[in-house]
Amino acid sequence: MVEKLTNKFKREFYIFKEEITLPEYIFWWLCRGIMIYVVITTYIQESSGHFNLQMRANAIFLFILPVLHILPRKIFFFARLHHRVQTIVCLMVITTSFLGNYIDLYSVWKNYDTFIHFIAGVVCVPVGYYLLLAFSKEGEIHSPLAKTVAGFGLSCFASLVWECYEYIFDWIAGASTQGWGETPDTAFIEKYPTDPLRYPLFDTMTDALAGLTGAVITGLIMRMVLETAEHKASKK
Repeated sequence: MVEKLTNKFKREFYIFKEEITLPEYIFWWLCRGIMIYVVITTYIQESSGHFNLQMRANAIFLFILPVLHILPRKIFFFARLHHRVQTIVCLMVITTSFLGNYIDLYSVWKNYDTFIHFIAGVVCVPVGYYLLLAFSKEGEIHSPLAKTVAGFGLSCFASLVWECYEYIFDWIAGASTQGWGETPDTAFIEKYPTDPLRYPLFDTMTDALAGLTGAVITGLIMRMVLETAEHKASKK
């Protein structure tokens, strides 16, 4: 039993070194350190319960994926996820939870939310690609098109699910994540002359389009990269 566990850890460590670079690993711990600092400061400052819970949940989330790799790979697909998914998780937590909510860039920079949705559309494409590989049997080969469609599809799905979540959250909690009840400022009305009551629709569609744009651009790039890699491999 002990020998099996030792071999398991050795194998996972070898895979980890193959999949992740040192700068990425440093980035992981930098993000974790930042979120631990945020959790401590929000606790000391006695911030709102919802805000504290969000920060703690995001901080804990940064440690979950690497731990899941300890589980048996043959049984749990998420134990086979590429370690680079953790880098993407760290990036999204820092940009949304730390910069967006704690530093409050969502309020300071009016277009920050749209920017985040674009970035989410970008990073979800490789996540979809890595999910496909995790679901695949060892040695199973997929065409570049299949890998691209998997990545693009997950990115679009994630964008749709997020907007549905915001709508349901506003409905149940009486919140205003989609701009319900908010009056657009003068600059917004001048730039987008429309009925102010349509602001929530504009907010939702802008987010969706930003995510879709990021997914399309990254999907096209991924297709070219994978096609090139396959072409080089076939030559060898």
